[in-house]
Amino acid sequence: MARQMPAYSTYDFVYKTVSNLDLKITFFLPDTPSSGPRPLCLYFHGGGLFTGTRFSWIPDWLKNDCLTRGYGLATAAYRLLPQVSGHEVIDDIVDAHAFVYTKANELLPSKPIDTDRIFVAGNSAGGYCATVVGAQASPRPKAVISVFGMLDIQGQWWNTPHPDAIIEGRKRAPDYKTRFLDVFESELVVAEVEVNQDPKWQPSNKAEELQQQRAGVLDEVIRNGNFGSILTHEPGLSAILAKGEPVPKKHQRVFPFIGVDRDYPPTVIIHGTDDSLVPVSDSEAFAKVLKESEVKHVFLTAPGDHGFDGQPSEEVYEKVLKKAMEFVDKAL
Repeated sequence: MARQMPAYSTYDFVYKTVSNLDLKITFFLPDTPSSGPRPLCLYFHGGGLFTGTRFSWIPDWLKNDCLTRGYGLATAAYRLLPQVSGHEVIDDIVDAHAFVYTKANELLPSKPIDTDRIFVAGNSAGGYCATVVGAQASPRPKAVISVFGMLDIQGQWWNTPHPDAIIEGRKRAPDYKTRFLDVFESELVVAEVEVNQDPKWQPSNKAEELQQQRAGVLDEVIRNGNFGSILTHEPGLSAILAKGEPVPKKHQRVFPFIGVDRDYPPTVIIHGTDDSLVPVSDSEAFAKVLKESEVKHVFLTAPGDHGFDGQPSEEVYEKVLKKAMEFVDKAL
């Protein structure tokens, strides 16, 4: 399914500087005139929280549907694991939302954003980010879209070993121990080059070399069963979570389920039923939490593995992705 992308202009800003590191946000605003301020989608990229730039994996359907409606779209960088913990990631993404809400109209031409109609979206790790912002931003966004989000991260998939797991067709690489350690010793905190998933690709500079080190690292975290420990920088936490014990209070803010209450924003959950990286059970569990909290939501599925929405069929677009945006339209 291919649709023509509406014309748009881009604007780049630094939304935050921390430890001499500039975190950037890019706005895509339609060139078509508007009778008033526009709704805006704040998008967070995927990459397992270990890799990706603010431009990684922006779904064409989401960008197209926003711009076609006259909505803006912004995408923000955030610091990456394991050089920081999930607490710092959350600080960044909440600050990105605050920048959109309080600062962007001062910097963009003609104050184009309707700050009463900001919603958040993300895929995979970006879905994690979007759901956390839905709970912790102040004010909260008007709606949340999670696309195959990493959500049930206190669950078994993320905290028990799966050494033989085949993830998106990938088996454990022979050099996994070296690659895994390289990432933990890496100086990379925010990625500036795009992920290249061609196995024959060779880096040509230091930035590309640092990014290549991260290819497949989430696979190994899953196989080792220690995502919770890495996310929190607390050794041994995954073993505690694997036993079904509660998340320690000091780390509760990095686990999406814990922030859900009756005032949580209306939410769209999208997931492929054959996802081998982030199991559909993550979204099923989140939908259950939303239901128990009486949060308005819709849970949409389609056949396919992780990233199934990258080149969706017309049927998947009509039955899943289009419905997601229509849900958001009503929430705004």
